[in-house]
Amino acid sequence: MKGRIALLVYRKELLESLRDRRTLVIMILLPICLYPLIAIGVSQWVGIQATAHRSQASRIGIDGTKRDWPALQSALQDSTKLQFSEWVDPNALRNGTVDLIMRIGPESKRAMGGDGRARVEIFFDGTSAKSKLANKRLRRAMVDFADKMVAARMARRKLTPDLLAPIRV
Repeated sequence: MKGRIALLVYRKELLESLRDRRTLVIMILLPICLYPLIAIGVSQWVGIQATAHRSQASRIGIDGTKRDWPALQSALQDSTKLQFSEWVDPNALRNGTVDLIMRIGPESKRAMGGDGRARVEIFFDGTSAKSKLANKRLRRAMVDFADKMVAARMARRKLTPDLLAPIRV
């Protein structure tokens, strides 16, 4: 008996709601119009934010001294979207002073002078779009610099670049 009464009350309320024009507008027409506008607005906002991040230079803090590695310094300074500061507070990444921290190992100068391998550590905030963009930019610049180093080392030994890439596809 109680279930039947509940069903009758539910039916009565539903019919009253469907008869009321304001309820119909709020339930059906408003979402149909409002949701697309919200989606377009959010996508525009995200696009504007992404463009703003790409137009700004990435702030990179160097933990160590870049004076010990002038070849790297000059190569990275050529990149227009990277801005460097020499000493970095360990909390600089956390508090937003820099977008990325690059740590140059003390053995790097000796490795760069000869044919060794230098160690560079990169620390970035994976939850920050600016920090991820800085990571991408710095890694691209470092790969370009490494390619130039390999070419120079091969030229000193009078080797051709074909030695590293014997097959061209």
